[in-house]
Amino acid sequence: GVDPAEPEVRLARLFAAGAAGAGPSVGDSAFRARILSATLARRGHLREAYQVGGAGQPRLVADLAMVGGLPDDTLRLHFRRELEAGGTSAPLGLGWWTGQGDTVSILASLGQSERVMRDVKAASWRRDHAGYWARAAKGYLALARRDTAASLEEFLALPDSLCGTCYLPRLTTVRLLIDWGRHAEAARLLRREITGQIEGSAIGQVLWELERARN
Repeated sequence: GVDPAEPEVRLARLFAAGAAGAGPSVGDSAFRARILSATLARRGHLREAYQVGGAGQPRLVADLAMVGGLPDDTLRLHFRRELEAGGTSAPLGLGWWTGQGDTVSILASLGQSERVMRDVKAASWRRDHAGYWARAAKGYLALARRDTAASLEEFLALPDSLCGTCYLPRLTTVRLLIDWGRHAEAARLLRREITGQIEGSAIGQVLWELERARN
C-alpha cells in the first residue's frame, strides 16, 4: 500500500534543501528542485510541484495540463510562450490545445515543425524530432476537429524510433484505440516497455500504469 507519511516526499525535501543525511550532494540546486518537483507531482501535490520548479520544466507542465493541475490561464500563457520561443518543447502544448479546440495554435506548431524539417542546416536529430511532432500535430488537429478516425490513423503511423521520449502521443493513441473498441491493440501498446520514454515524467508514469490496469 501507499505510506500516508510520504517518506519519499520528506526525503526529496531534505535532498532539495541539501540537508545532511539526505544522501550525497548531487547536481546543483536547480537539479535538486526538479527531483523534488517530480516527487511532489507523483504524490499528487500538483500545485506545489509547479511552484517548486514546474514553470521551468515544460514536460511537467504538459503533464499537469493532462490532469487539470493548473488553471487554464496559466497553461494558455505557458504554451503560448513556448510556441513563440519555437524550441523543441513547443509541441508539448498540442494535447492541451486539442482539449481547448485551439486549432490555430496546433497549426502554428505544425508549421514550426515543418520548417525545421526543411532546414538543411538543422541537426539531423532535430529534423527527426520535428518530423515526429509534425505528424503528431496532424493527429491532434484531426482530433480537435472531432475526426477520431483520421486522428487515430495519424497516431498509429508515428514512428517510435524518431522520438523515444515522446510518450504523450502514445497515451493519446491508447485512449483512441479504447474509444474505438480496439482493446487488444491498446493492450499490446500498453505492454511495451517505455521506461525511457516516460523518464522524468512522474505523472506520465502514473497515467500509463492506470491505463495498463484498466486494460
